[in-house]
Parts: sequence; structure tokens; C-alpha cells
Amino acid sequence: MSLPSFGVRKPVPVNLLMIAFIMGGIVGGLTMTREFFPDLTPESASINLPYPGATPEEIEETLALKVEDKIADLDEVDSMTTTLAEGGGGIVVEFRDGIDSISDAVNEVELAVESLLDLPDEAERIQVFEIEPAIPAIFLTLYGDAPEDVLKTTIREIKDDLKSMPGMGQIEITGTRDYEVRVDIDRDALLSFGISLPDIASRIRGWMTDIPGGTVRTNTGDFTVRTMGVEERSEAIRDIVVLATADGQVVRVRDIGTVSEGFVDELVETRFATHENAGPCATLTISKVGDQDAVEIAEMVRAYADARSGKPFEAGVMDRLGLAQRELAYNVGLKASPLPEGTSLMTHSDLARFIEGRLALLSRNAFWGMILVFATLLIFLNWRVAFWVGMGLATAMCGTLMAMNLLGVTLNLLTMFGLIIVLGLLVDDAIVVAENIQAWHDRKETSLVGAIKGAEEVFWPVCATVMTSIVAFLPLLLIKGETGDLMGALPWVVTIALLMSLIESVLILPSHMGHSLQKRDKSKPNRFTKVLAGYEHARDRIIQDGVLPLYEKVLRWCLKYRYVSLSIALATFMSTMGMIASGKTEFEFLPSSDSETLIINLRMPVGTPIDETKVVVEKL
Repeated sequence: MSLPSFGVRKPVPVNLLMIAFIMGGIVGGLTMTREFFPDLTPESASINLPYPGATPEEIEETLALKVEDKIADLDEVDSMTTTLAEGGGGIVVEFRDGIDSISDAVNEVELAVESLLDLPDEAERIQVFEIEPAIPAIFLTLYGDAPEDVLKTTIREIKDDLKSMPGMGQIEITGTRDYEVRVDIDRDALLSFGISLPDIASRIRGWMTDIPGGTVRTNTGDFTVRTMGVEERSEAIRDIVVLATADGQVVRVRDIGTVSEGFVDELVETRFATHENAGPCATLTISKVGDQDAVEIAEMVRAYADARSGKPFEAGVMDRLGLAQRELAYNVGLKASPLPEGTSLMTHSDLARFIEGRLALLSRNAFWGMILVFATLLIFLNWRVAFWVGMGLATAMCGTLMAMNLLGVTLNLLTMFGLIIVLGLLVDDAIVVAENIQAWHDRKETSLVGAIKGAEEVFWPVCATVMTSIVAFLPLLLIKGETGDLMGALPWVVTIALLMSLIESVLILPSHMGHSLQKRDKSKPNRFTKVLAGYEHARDRIIQDGVLPLYEKVLRWCLKYRYVSLSIALATFMSTMGMIASGKTEFEFLPSSDSETLIINLRMPVGTPIDETKVVVEKL
């Protein structure tokens, strides 16, 4: 029994399959992860080399070269890039293409690093991280006329609020200086006690270092012994003993200097300006990591910012269905303390809007595509063919979303681009099958038999058409590296969509067309059917008497002067190839698009005070 025959003879399972596609597509479309680009497979690791107080030369000789030599012979490692600065450095390890597991490769690097024994005691523990790409979704900035410590304290409170929400991405604070505990030593005290600055720094560092003491084995279990260092607070540092004399005299940090908490002494200032307000700022960069939803992250951040700014909450359809976290984020913002006086909170550089815009474009294309397909088929065929082909487009689209959700394919700019491309291909098979079924029925064949024969007659040509379209996109799967990770989602989406279209056109559509024609044959003519019959008769007369004779004349001329026709085709082909070969038609892998952001680089003479730079910036 062929697929068309099964669909016509067993309408119940076919209808259940169609309902499953539609329901699964609705659920998949509402719950699928939305992101800017597909998840890129991590292909590198980062090695952190902390060495407080050391120069880049010391770090290179005592740490970097030893780590490089140790991991250079690993099979997974392709290349290394080392960056050194005062107090530490880092090595980015690139893995070769085609390795089975990035996690295993990172573990191999970590084991190799931990096997190093001849490292300086002053250096801190070397750490190995797997580099996961993080794409910013939205930025949230607190700005206004407020002291730096107030801005930093408030932005850290905002960060804690956002991190408490489910599905929130990676959050980083920028625009503020790091905290610093500063110890200012009195010169006269140094002379009186006979101690030097390096000695004081070494002893403070020693008191603040955690010292492992091994493991104690007992009958009840094993206990790890560790001496904890002094807390990094000014009160605790003041009590550190830096000198003890033979007569029992103890000299503490507070006896020879002052300890204060402040910010790192860096000549860096960030400002944010709008039409309403301007001033120093602190910014949160919220990035999407892993399988988190970039659009949902941006929506929660917007809702939180609206609540902190006193704006009302406007619930959407997803909020009423309980499928969004906007209301939760808004309530968290309402419970938070008021913003400091003179400050404002604003979202900007909202990259999630591009995803929302592409989703809106896809929805509009699908809706108007279905309307135009229905109208076109209604003009040239009949309303039953138009209706069921339009339903076939909706069914194939829903089935595609369902399959993408089950296979873990996300909605991103590339997969949505693929869906937009394939929208025009989804109805091709259904039109061919539906028109051939209608043609068999017009030859006085019974409705159900005509549906089976009409679908079976074009079954293999339709399958061949779908397969050739799929094969045309498959070479994109052969691209390696990050480009392959990006472009690889496109052939998957096209393949899924075309296969769903094929299932719908050779299994579901014949069943619906056959039983719909059977119902029409058994029903009595009414005013509506009479009007449609009159329209179809007039349309057929125009096509038979006007369009087809004109087409026949053109075709006969082309066959009579076949060498002229062939020459025109070859000339067109050669002209096209010539335009490509000459560079008239330029090739561009990814076209550049208009940008919303302008970046101005201001270069002042070396040594220019920051106050003079601020004057020029304010003029700009």
C-alpha cells in the first residue's frame, strides 16, 4: 500500500498526524530557544597564570614557558597565544579541528598543568577554563550625578537582583574601578623600627595567604587542614603583625601606617548621556550563554528597568499564558530600593531586537504567503485546492517547528533565514499533487480513486524534486570551524522543512483532497457553488481561448527556429558567466548592514591630562 493510498483509506490516523504537527509546532514555536547565532562549539581553553607582584619577564621565565613546553606535545593542541602583564598573564590554547570532545581536551590540558612541580611558591594556583562564547543580549546602564561608590554599590545590587531570576545570562559590570585596600606606611616609623617596605609587603601577603596543611585521617573520616588567611578588610589588615622583637614588643600595621578602602588609582572615566540626563555611569553587560533564551533575557531586563524607573507594567499574550518571566522581573524591580537621587536606569544596545525583528518578518511572510498562495490558487484552480494547499503550508511549517524543537535546533538569525527561504518551496509539492488529483477527478474518476491515482502518478517526481533541493544545501554541512557551526544550521532547517512538506503532500493532502471532493460530489448545488462554477467556467474559457493559443504560437516559433532559441539561451548564460568572471557582479560572503552605533576614537598627545581630554569629549 502506497502512502497516498494509506492516507486516503485511513483518514483518522492522517488527521491525528496533522493535529499532532500543528499542536507540536505551536508548542515548539512558543518554547524554542531564541538566540542571535547558533551555539558555537568551544574550540579553545584559557589558562590563567596569576603571579602577584611579578614582572612580565619573571612570569615568562618561571610560569609561561614551562606551561607552554608541557602542553605543546598534547595531540589535541593546535596553537597557543600567550599574553603577559605585571602580576599575571594568560595563555589561550586553540584545539585542532575534529577532536571528539572539547571537555576531554580541556581535562588533558588541566592534568598536564597540574603535573608541573617546579613552580615558584609566590605564584597562585594556575587555573584552566573552557572558553564558552558569550553574545551580549542587552546593556543596562545606571548613570547620573552620583559618587562613584554609590554607583558601584547600586549597580552591584541590580546585578544581584537580575541574577536571582531564572534563565538570566552572564552579567558583567563595566565602567567602574575595582576596589582596593591601600596601606600607607609612615617613613619615620620605618626608620625607627628598622624595617623596609618589601619586608612589610611580604609579611602582609603571607598573613593573607591560605596555606594547605594536608589531610588528617581518623576513624570517623578524613579532614582537610587549611590555615585561612586574614580577611581582605581594612579592620583585619590593621591588626596584622609585621614585627616582633625579642623583648616581646609587637608591631602591627596600624602602628606604622594607615589602612583605607577605596578604588584602584586609574585615570579612567566613563560617562553616559541622553537627552534627559548625563553623568558618570556603571554598566551591566548581560550575555546569553548556553541554551538560554536571548529574547527572554532582554524582556526580563527591560521589565526590571521599567519597574525601577516607575513605568507601568503592560502584560502581553505570553505573560497571560504564563510562558514569560517579565512579570516576575517587574515585581523584583518594584521590591528593590529606590534609585539614588539624580540617577537614571536605561537599557540600550538591545541586540535581542534583531531576533524579534527576524521573528516578526518570518511570521509576516508565513501569514501573507499563505494568503497569497490561497488567492493565486483560487484564481487558477478552485477553492478546495486553494484551501487544502494553504492548510498544507501551515501544517508543514508547524511540523518543521516541532521537529526543530525535538532535535534541539534553535530559532536564530540563520535558521529563521532558512525558514524564510524555504517558505516558497513548501507549497510547490502540494500544488503539483493537488492539481493532478483535480485533473484525475475532472476525467470523471471517482474522488477517492482519483486522489490515489493522482498522488501516485507524481509521487516519485515530487520525491526527486524535494531530494534535489535538499542535496543543494547539504554541502554547507562540510564546512569546518566556526563558519561551519554557523552555516550548518541552515541545511538542517531546509531539510526538515522540505521533508515535512513531502510528508504533507503525499500522505495528508491526498486524504483531504479525496474526501473533500467526495463530499462535494454528494452535496446538492447551492448559490455559492453555482457562483463558483460560473467563475470557473469563465476563467477556463479565457485560458483556453486566449492564453493557451498565444503560448502555443510562441512555443511553435521557438521549436521552428530552434537554433535561434538555443543561441539566445547560450548567449544569456555566457553573459552571466562573464559578469561574474570580470568582477562586475561582486562576491561577498556576508554583506555588511547599516549600523545603529557610531564609534569615535579620539587621540590626544601622550601625557595629556584627563581634564583636557574631558573638555574635548564634551565638545564632541
